[in-house]
Amino acid sequence: MQKKIVSSVLGIVLLGMAAQAQSTTIFNSLSDSIIGEGPIGTDPFGPPPMNGDNWRAQSFMTGGANWTSESVTLSLLSVGSSTGGFTVSLYGDSGNGPGTQLGTLTGNGNPGTGLSSFTGAITLNPDATYWIVTDVSSDHSGSVYGWMAGTGGPAVGSTVGAGYSSDGGASWGTDSSSSYLMQVDADLTSAPEPSTMVLAGLGGVGCLLQIRRRR
Repeated sequence: MQKKIVSSVLGIVLLGMAAQAQSTTIFNSLSDSIIGEGPIGTDPFGPPPMNGDNWRAQSFMTGGANWTSESVTLSLLSVGSSTGGFTVSLYGDSGNGPGTQLGTLTGNGNPGTGLSSFTGAITLNPDATYWIVTDVSSDHSGSVYGWMAGTGGPAVGSTVGAGYSSDGGASWGTDSSSSYLMQVDADLTSAPEPSTMVLAGLGGVGCLLQIRRRR
């Protein structure tokens, strides 16, 4: 009987841990119809000087839950002459575009055309706006990438719009009528930590065994 009790409680704990680790898509605009692309790095079609200071950003909102970021998937275009240096970062909101950088995501520094994913675990507060910011590092100023854009809005989640900078992120313009195509996946963190769940489960085992002894 005691073995059955222990097995049952530990099974509940393990199921809780497995459910907690499940990733959730909190923003997705990948299905939006493509209307163009925003240049990242050097803009080969822009007015002189065609420098490598073109940055692009897309905002997303967290809703009422606490999250930890897991991955970001972007729909990109790569020009054949690109040599790398592509960077994806998470920023807070300044009220008029990206604010403070919170972390850099890990992924391919020279992505090809299509979908590319970047990963990183960063705490996301509830009811907050964040920005995914893309740029090209200064040692690869000749690289040219594009972030596909649409106007239909996200299928999942909310946004305050897209952002663009031609001076390396020193100043930003925003466009609430369009979105760069991306998906943000995150883990819900408002549930108890796994260690807390284990302790609670072991405590439940102890209580049940103590009750049985008294009987």
